[in-house]
Amino acid sequence: MMTQAVDAAPPSRRQREILDFWEAYTRDSGYAPSYREIAEGVGLASVSSVAYQVRQLEKAGHIIREPGRARAGTVLALEAVGRWNVPVPLVGRIAAGRPILAADDVEDVISLPEQLVGQGDFIMLRVSGDSMINAAIADGDLVVVRKETDVYNGDIVAARLPSDTDGEGEATVKTLKTADGHVWLMPQNPLYAPIPGDAAKIIGKVVSVLRKL
Repeated sequence: MMTQAVDAAPPSRRQREILDFWEAYTRDSGYAPSYREIAEGVGLASVSSVAYQVRQLEKAGHIIREPGRARAGTVLALEAVGRWNVPVPLVGRIAAGRPILAADDVEDVISLPEQLVGQGDFIMLRVSGDSMINAAIADGDLVVVRKETDVYNGDIVAARLPSDTDGEGEATVKTLKTADGHVWLMPQNPLYAPIPGDAAKIIGKVVSVLRKL
């Protein structure tokens, strides 16, 4: 079987399903699956859909196949930390002392291992202030936020607050608290007061914190 080292771009969710099925099938049977077996294994409606995805995976370097042999191939780069790297855009700043405007301008795109952040749609925000210091989130830290609205009491979240000057609203990172039918955004520093959050728009849940030492 032909193999080589690759620096592969992250696959899509559907492509990841195909790769996971391909790897498991090859491990169990000793040879690669056919397109029809892949289609049945991942729930694709047609063999042509599989063929298209496999071509994209070959172009990205995740799969090497021997020409003219439908079953001859190997999945590459599965031993990397976290299996795949996730591109996470760094978008502006987020307040951890008082709410400030978080401009949605992408400053950079940082590749993080999926093992660290999990799966989903992510953004990264730079913290300003010390209101979350007791939650180990300090001024200048980068917080990775999984964009979602399904968050729970006690989660650390990024949220937008209403603003008279900015249609998008101002942004802050706080601990979510619900009590007596109301939402509160709680600092983790006794020097700061809770922020009423009934009108806040949840951006997502903080899943990781990065700090430069």
